[in-house]
Amino acid sequence: MDNAYGHEGNYSTSMFGDAAAAQVMAHDPSLGPLFMYIAFNAMHAPVSLPDDFTESDDYATITEGLTWSKRKEFAAGLWVGDQAIKNVVVSLKARGMYEDTVIIATSDNGGPSNSAGGPNGANNYPLRGYKGNVFDGGMRVPAFIHYPNGGPAMNGTVIDHVFHAADWYPTLVNGLAGKDWSLGSDGVNQWDMVVGAVEGPVRNETLLWLDYMSSGW
Repeated sequence: MDNAYGHEGNYSTSMFGDAAAAQVMAHDPSLGPLFMYIAFNAMHAPVSLPDDFTESDDYATITEGLTWSKRKEFAAGLWVGDQAIKNVVVSLKARGMYEDTVIIATSDNGGPSNSAGGPNGANNYPLRGYKGNVFDGGMRVPAFIHYPNGGPAMNGTVIDHVFHAADWYPTLVNGLAGKDWSLGSDGVNQWDMVVGAVEGPVRNETLLWLDYMSSGW
């Protein structure tokens, strides 16, 4: 829980992936399940890349056809993040945990722009808006759930209904932990929709803005 001094020159996203993979390898599945939350910052402003990565063949392939320098950095940072996730997945398979693991990839907001304090190379097109406002580009983000043992009903399906970030908590507690808890939170349990047991929507509205937290907007 202390500051991690002494790691200058290392790329944090790769370090997070390595640490997560090591945690998986050290886990004994017979002792119970494992919950892991990994917040990669490779694509968050200010975007930076590992030393000398821009000179690699991988960078040339990733950025082929891109002309904006920040877009190149963003694409390369995302690729490095993908490699870190791959590292964790390889460890899950090595420990025999992969088939029964739910992997969720999501973001907390749309990409920023000049009006949101400076662009980081993200692109919310075709959605209007950016991080910090309530247009779709600021609020809607791509996400996916991967669960090999989730059953055929969820394979290759797309959820077109409203799913709020607060819903992850009750969804995972009730769906994965098997707890029939009535939680005092703003989230709703969407597990049955996630696995295809019901066709939504589970939620018909969601909170986008709190006036007293809007900094005068």
